Amino acid sequence: MTAPDQKMCDSCQERPATCHICYGHTGESKNLCETCYKASASPEESGFQKRMEELISTGACRYCGEPAKTGTFGFSSTFGEEVELWCEQCRQDLADFAVRPENSLPEDFPFADEAAQERLSQQFAERQRRQAEFMKQRVLARRPKDDV
Repeated sequence: MTAPDQKMCDSCQERPATCHICYGHTGESKNLCETCYKASASPEESGFQKRMEELISTGACRYCGEPAKTGTFGFSSTFGEEVELWCEQCRQDLADFAVRPENSLPEDFPFADEAAQERLSQQFAERQRRQAEFMKQRVLARRPKDDV
């Protein structure tokens, strides 16, 4: 059974999507189940997936330091490898944050409008600030009182 907010695979429409691929240079994305991802992944995508699995198996949650269970991995020519790892509880907290209306971002990126890109960049920076504060509060609330 899937959670109400769980996306289904774009390809088979039968299984929950567990691989979320975003092509930043085009604005396109895919949400695939593990089976469809493995069947359609390019050698480059397979390499990224293998790297992500390695990072998760040895990494810690960005927010609380617990062992990582999931995360995001990206690569850009400007920033190089970008990785963010989360434990399951922090992933759920991030999902809670993301579904709040005040935290939504536009679905369409304004590739041709530089002023709109700047506004979106500022919105995103403000959202990141709110997210960091939200996660700090959630992690503190989970800690035993004598650890604080």
